[in-house]
Amino acid sequence: MGAITVNYARIKNPALKKAIKEEVVETLFDVSTGHNHDGTNSKTLSSVAVVENDSVTTAKIVAGAVTTLKIADDAVITAKIAADAITATEIADNAVVTAGILNANVTADKLASDAVTTDKILNLNVTKAKIAADAIDGTKLADNAVNSEHITAGAIDTAHIDNLQVTTDKLALDAVTGAQIADAAVDSDHIAVGAIDSTHFSAGAVDATAVGTNAVITAKIADDAVTADKLAADAVVTASIVNLNVTADKLAADAVTTAKILAANVTAAKLEAGAQPLTTAIADPAHEGAIAVTNTGYVPIVQTGAAQTRTLAVPTFAGQMLLIDSKTYADDTVITVASAINQAGNTTITINAAGDYCLLVGIENGGAKAWRVVASDGVTLSTP
Repeated sequence: MGAITVNYARIKNPALKKAIKEEVVETLFDVSTGHNHDGTNSKTLSSVAVVENDSVTTAKIVAGAVTTLKIADDAVITAKIAADAITATEIADNAVVTAGILNANVTADKLASDAVTTDKILNLNVTKAKIAADAIDGTKLADNAVNSEHITAGAIDTAHIDNLQVTTDKLALDAVTGAQIADAAVDSDHIAVGAIDSTHFSAGAVDATAVGTNAVITAKIADDAVTADKLAADAVVTASIVNLNVTADKLAADAVTTAKILAANVTAAKLEAGAQPLTTAIADPAHEGAIAVTNTGYVPIVQTGAAQTRTLAVPTFAGQMLLIDSKTYADDTVITVASAINQAGNTTITINAAGDYCLLVGIENGGAKAWRVVASDGVTLSTP
């Protein structure tokens, strides 16, 4: 530091000028006892100018006298600063570094709006509790960041799904029920081959318009399902009828006309009682057998051994005719009739030789039926 020069011309007050010159400058900077402040010619200060160490107490300092220039660098230590003495205006921009902040003392109120940027947040430290409701929208999510484990059950409703975004792969098995399908939405293109079985049809769902031409084959028709009202007029042709299945019950009255009967196919058995001719053969019942009296006809007796017998019941109807003849003869055959066969009261007919015969006709006798002999040859009529 060089010597101090006082420009007295700039001091307008004479008393002040004199005081400075005589009492300050000349006393403090006396060349013999003072200090010339030239850095090299320091002298021993006078007792007046010397301030003893630790002698300037707080009481000696005028309020406001210690200005910035009076304070040495790094002189203001922590102990010199009063509590709450440093306000925002005392802190220079960018002066508070990390080490100057007590742990856990930067509270929410100390942070300016938008002050916490991405690089200020430690990885994995934004927990659920730090995220406001509805704060995360689509712009905050990375592509493919949300998978199934991050989605709460039932959280995705219709409003969250973009149009045309539910593809086949997104649907679980059996997820699409009837309630999810719009009316008339399923056409033939959507139905797999063979997918519709009987359980999918509601009662009465298949009407005539739904059945294709020739689609109803035999296997599709249930037993006894084709009733009379299902058959169109003249629908049943000959080829449709199984052989031997047109029974008497199926024929209407007077339905069988002459043209319907094959030539030579009306046998005696087909004629009702009384209408059959004598040409209808009635089997010989053999020894001790009963001759059938159901219809008109002839009985050829075959006798090949010792004497034999037959029995004959009363006729079935008046006008019935029965021809008994000896076809084969070896010995006599005695036929016992249930009632008299003539006015004489005979009840037995004995065949005595081959060729013998007896022609009988049925009559009504009072309330009963009986046989009467119309003609006979060779036989013996008798009463036992």
